[in-house]
Amino acid sequence: MSTGNFRLFVAGITALSALGFWHYAVGNGPQAASEKDRNLRSARRETKMLDTLYKTAIVSVTQTYVENNSSTAAITTFQPVLKAMKAGNWHEVRLVDGLGEPINPENSPKDAFEKRAIKEMLAGKEMIDSVEVIGGKEFLRTMTILPMALEKCVLCHDNYRGKKIVGGVSYQVPLNRDGE
Repeated sequence: MSTGNFRLFVAGITALSALGFWHYAVGNGPQAASEKDRNLRSARRETKMLDTLYKTAIVSVTQTYVENNSSTAAITTFQPVLKAMKAGNWHEVRLVDGLGEPINPENSPKDAFEKRAIKEMLAGKEMIDSVEVIGGKEFLRTMTILPMALEKCVLCHDNYRGKKIVGGVSYQVPLNRDGE
């Protein structure tokens, strides 16, 4: 190999190495994939925790404080908490009617994800999730079933009497909290 060809070869290898390093360093290499996997696993774990927390709290408030149809609905007591979580960019959570009979029209499915998730849950799936980009940021969108957990629930939700699954709980959790 001549000196000129050798130099060209070395320059090519150097350029390819630099390109490979740059590709890896900006987040497209194996490390980035594992970081994305970790972020997704973390967001799924957070969503499961939130689902347990909110459902347990709403059932507990219902059991403790809802006595008749003039009692304040348990979810009403949680609205300030849900708004604070959204305002703080922690997560967003909302109840979504699945039977087309919402007491509050704001609880109707709002977008394609919620409409698809409700259909899948009414067909028997207990949880649906999807990674979506919203406003330039990645989020884990998750919906879990919203059952009529207690007979007492019909005091505020008579339209769901006799129903087992009435909708879903929709979560939107940021995938990457770096820099917050």
